[in-house]
Formats: sequence, structure tokens, C-alpha cells
Amino acid sequence: MKKGPTLHLAGYLTVALTLLILFFGCKNDLPLQGFDPEDGFDPRRRGQFTTEVLGTLEEVTFSDTVTVTGRSPFLALGEYKGVEARILMKFAPMPDSLDVLSAAILLRTNAIFHDRTNKTSFTATCHEALSEWADSTVTYDSFGDAFDPTPIASIEMLSVDRGSDTLNVETVRIELDSLVLEQVLFDSTSNFNRNGIVIKANGATFIKEFFSVNNEANRPQLELRVAGEDSGEVNRIFVEVQQDAFVARELNRLPSDLLYVDYLFTRHVVLKFDLSHIPRETLINRASMKINLNKAYSIIKSDGVANLNNGFALMIERLKAPFQPGADVEIDSSRVQVLTVVPEQPNPVVVPDGQFASAFRRFIQDWVDGSAENHGMIMRTFTSGFDVSRLAIQTSTPTDSTAGPILEIEYSVAPNYP
Repeated sequence: MKKGPTLHLAGYLTVALTLLILFFGCKNDLPLQGFDPEDGFDPRRRGQFTTEVLGTLEEVTFSDTVTVTGRSPFLALGEYKGVEARILMKFAPMPDSLDVLSAAILLRTNAIFHDRTNKTSFTATCHEALSEWADSTVTYDSFGDAFDPTPIASIEMLSVDRGSDTLNVETVRIELDSLVLEQVLFDSTSNFNRNGIVIKANGATFIKEFFSVNNEANRPQLELRVAGEDSGEVNRIFVEVQQDAFVARELNRLPSDLLYVDYLFTRHVVLKFDLSHIPRETLINRASMKINLNKAYSIIKSDGVANLNNGFALMIERLKAPFQPGADVEIDSSRVQVLTVVPEQPNPVVVPDGQFASAFRRFIQDWVDGSAENHGMIMRTFTSGFDVSRLAIQTSTPTDSTAGPILEIEYSVAPNYP
């Protein structure tokens, strides 16, 4: 019996407080429905509520230097949609007193970038690296083909990412040749011990993604089967990977009539929309952007073991100055970054998602009311060097300005009282 009146009173207090805030905070504003504090409602004088779709005033794609991938949680191997990837790996020193019976490199699979309608395979070969490298600096161009062409191991890679149990991570075993055990494994002067190995794909039509040393739960290892003290006893010893990285290159030039954002080759997109016709007194109620992806050239992860790593992590920031090709891009640091994840489906993609919708709306509001000068926005990845993902975005055409990225806004304008 006591709770009813208490809640009832609290409700009245809430309503009263709300009315006071509206009266004192907004008494000088003219609301959308045409209410004047002195004259009341005037049906002849109402504000406007408008929904508008805007094509781009400017759309540019450009690229910086190739991103280093040695800090990524993943390793990529194979070839897909014009991207070729190889794996580099170095191991911790091994004691020379072991009686090694066999050795294998263990890789744990995260995802596959492939055509799901066609199950295929490729041969992966393992080679001694002939040049020094560091995971913090190595790229495809800096390392090149600095490996011994004679393989020390090979395996058939299948376009699958799970074992028989779909909840398990697939482990790929690359068995090293017996010659490696005798002449390479415990020779401190060997290229294997000094520079590590290179794993390359031959005839690949997909890219297989493995976890790197930066993923504690599924990191790669070198497994040694060694003879025990008792006759016939066999023990397993795991040698840690000290450094690893994947290096990638593009085999073909991408079409010039698309916009690109990617993780590896540091491509960005600059967009600008013309908002000059919208009155400065406008209130932006909602704002979002739609982009049409070109599926033939887009590479988006959708079936990784860790769901949080699926999709493409896109970041949108406001420009502080006009974009100039070849010059440094100036970012407006006074406004929070807008983050969103672009999934493989559906298409077109609406960005940003709900979590950052208010921040993106504020971008547009500031441009409309003159709080910030409209120099446009930049779209780039939030996780550089992460994996081989790439967004290929349709551009506007001379006959259709909405074929490319479009800005959808809902805004309201209060009535104009004399």
C-alpha cells in the first residue's frame, strides 16, 4: 500500500521538473508545431520536417605506405582477389642435447577468405629465410624473395577452418623433412636458426588465416617429438615462436572507378556532401550514410573463430582543412571518432551503427549550424595491418549522384515568427 502513492508522487515531480526545464530552457525557441508562448497554437505557422538524400560533392580515394603486419593477431597465407600473402616465422633457441625423432610446425586456423561455392586446396611449402627481418618493420617489398628455393617441408592446405567438431580450432601440422633434423635444427649457424622460415602458397585460390603469437590461446608452435630416458618412450616438447608476421602484395592493379579502404595498403576515402542549402537554424534529427560495396573486389571476414574479429572495422573522422592530394590530412580532433563494423551482408551498408549514430549526427549538425567548417570526412580503417580485408565502394556516376555514397538526413526547422 505504501509503494503506490510514492510512485505516484514521484511521477508528478518528474513531469513538473520536465515542464520547468522546457519552459525556462526553451522559452525563446519556436518549436516545430507552431506553438507560441503568448499566442498559443497557430495552425497557419508550422515548422518543417524534411527527409533528404544527398549525393557526394567530393569523393576521393588515396593511399599511404604499406602497413607493417607483425603486430597483427593473425597470419595470412595464400592468394585471393589479387592479394598474395606469405608467413615469416622465427623460433626460440633449442637445446642441442635432445634426441629429436620428428618436428612439426603447428598453425591454428581462424578463418578462410574464399569463394564458398568452390572447395579447393593449394600446396604450402616451407623454406629457410636467407635474410634478417623483424616483425616490427618487415613488409613484402623489404623482404622480397629472400628464401632458399629448396623446401624443407610441404603440406596440402584445404579451404576449411574447423576440425570435425565445429567448436574446435583446426590445427595444421607442417612436418619438417628428416634432413632438417640432422643438418639444420640444432645448427646455430643455419638460416633456420638465424633467420627463421618462410611459408609460401603455390597455386592458391583462397587465403587461409591463422592465429599469430599475439593470440595467447592459439599461438603457433614448433612441436618436437623426442626420445625419452626409457626405451620406447616418446615425449613432446613445444618450442615457442619468438617472432612472426605475414607479408602481402597486390598482384593486379585495382579498377580506378571504385573507392577503397583497406587494412594493409593504407587506402582511405575522403567524402564531402553539400549542406549549404540547409538553414543554419535546422535541427538534425537523424543522419546516416549508405555505401554500396562492389563484391568482386571487397574482402570481408565473416566466419572467423572469434566473432569479434569478423567484419571490417571502419573509422570516420571529420577533416579540419580541405583535402589536398599529396599533403598530410588534417583531422579535427575536437570531435570523437565514429566507429562502425561493416559486415559482409547486407548491401548497401548503413554506417554508422547505433552506438555511434549520435556522434555522426553531431558531425552533420556542426557543419549545418556553422560550429565547424565543412571540409568533409575521411573513412579509414581502425585496425591497420589487421588482416587482408578490403572495402571496394561504388562511386557516383555523371548520370546518378546516388550510385555512390549517399547521406540520408532527417531535419526540422522551426516556424519563422516575426
